[in-house]
Amino acid sequence: MVLVSAQIKFCGVSDSLIDCAQALMRMSLIHNVAPYGGDELTSKFALSRRDKNIRPWPKNKCVVCAPNLSKKADDRERDTARGGGGGGGAKKKAAAPVGIGPPVNLNLDDDNDDSDKEEDDADKGGPLEDVPDCACTLMGPNSGHRIHTACLQKLQAADPNWECPRCEDLRRRAAIGADDGVTYCAAIRGGFKASTKIQAAVDACKAVVAKNEKIIVFSFFKAGLDCVEGALDEEGVECLRFDVCGNQPVCRVHPIILHEFISRRQRVKSP
Repeated sequence: MVLVSAQIKFCGVSDSLIDCAQALMRMSLIHNVAPYGGDELTSKFALSRRDKNIRPWPKNKCVVCAPNLSKKADDRERDTARGGGGGGGAKKKAAAPVGIGPPVNLNLDDDNDDSDKEEDDADKGGPLEDVPDCACTLMGPNSGHRIHTACLQKLQAADPNWECPRCEDLRRRAAIGADDGVTYCAAIRGGFKASTKIQAAVDACKAVVAKNEKIIVFSFFKAGLDCVEGALDEEGVECLRFDVCGNQPVCRVHPIILHEFISRRQRVKSP
């Protein structure tokens, strides 16, 4: 059995030790789909969060004006190619994957940042309306995605079969992973390709469970845990999950889940 949890804080453990642990957690179980509210998609992969309306799209944000990491990566790659012509100058580095590198300026330390804390798009771009369901090709009807009327008119004029920019961005980022990464949850909105660290975590969990032992996986990123949970479920590995927010001590949160994890005998589900 596997227990996955976010932002654990143990009773009696010093704050400095917790700070060090969280610093390490920020560097692990990261996936390109996670930043800027990626758990809008990843929560669909996790059995424990699949039926919850995780991080609905803010009503005051436009999907065209909001950050689009795939587009930023494309722009960076074009800039690199444009500046890397002939001559004896220094060789340009290849563009970094989406979500990696300073040009994108991601806030990876705050995976749970609330998008509605940012400037209201309605104040700078005019009225907002719902993105038509037919355009939300990934998140589907009732996605809650919003768009400026002016932006909508531009997209419709440019391409009658346009796709919601938010859906396109999430799909492209979910498909970026390790060269040997497995694609999990393909039946759920196309799934995701495991990053190197997520694939390593899944393989480690499978190895431990094969010995009839238990393992705890914890991370700063709930979106990363969504991917691990979805992959383990697909691999037939039973797991429990709880998320801790803020400074809540783990011994005071979800005692039923903790008791179940400690007392239950290891079982491997039939794939």
